[in-house]
Amino acid sequence: MTRTETWQLTETRPPSIQDLLQCSDGLWDDRYASVFEQLQAGGFLDSTYLLQKRIEWDPKPVALAFMGQLFGGVYSEVRSTARPDAAPIYGDPNESLTHRLGVELWYDLAQLHGWDAVRYPGSENSARPDLRVTNDVDGSTSVAHVEVLTDHNNLDMLDRKRELMQQLDGACFWVFENRQHATRVLNYWYESSRLELVNAPYSNSGNHAFSKLNEYITRSSEHSEYTCEFITEITSIPKLFDVVHEQLT
Repeated sequence: MTRTETWQLTETRPPSIQDLLQCSDGLWDDRYASVFEQLQAGGFLDSTYLLQKRIEWDPKPVALAFMGQLFGGVYSEVRSTARPDAAPIYGDPNESLTHRLGVELWYDLAQLHGWDAVRYPGSENSARPDLRVTNDVDGSTSVAHVEVLTDHNNLDMLDRKRELMQQLDGACFWVFENRQHATRVLNYWYESSRLELVNAPYSNSGNHAFSKLNEYITRSSEHSEYTCEFITEITSIPKLFDVVHEQLT
């Protein structure tokens, strides 16, 4: 990136922290490297894989909360005139950067199709999906909800998300980190009797293409002996990134 460029979360694969700050090798060594190491050691930053690239600057909840307090007012004022559709830079302290990427990619997809999308609809103090998407065609409004799941072992959260999506009207779209994550969650819901799917359970090797998994979901929704009313379609964050950028080119 050059000094005049601004990196957008959904536009390219993530840069290094030095490229993100747009500083020379000398400036990085003299001023920023030691500060970055202190932030890592102090528990403000984490390492993660974003779009299959390892980064060392994923803000932890304490860092996101601090950024919100420090920059929230200033950023809101700039955002209201410069990019009114942009999400707050500091995000939700309970969200990882990976989760945030999934939400913003689906938001971009909705914008490309001319659909109305609202991030985190509803009250902050109540359970709510990551996105609510509506589309008006010939006077009829279709509604969909989107939930992004990052790869973790919090089974209670998986069940809370499932219960939420079951209560909502319209289509239900799920975004996972990758195919292994998707099959593992589907298997958990199947084995805990939350759903019944064609050919379940699935191998956890990640060999199942999303097209095949979605075929199973569609077939299951068409037959009464199966139950999967809270899933319309699934995808992954890398696949969603490719879909968005194919439509941009």
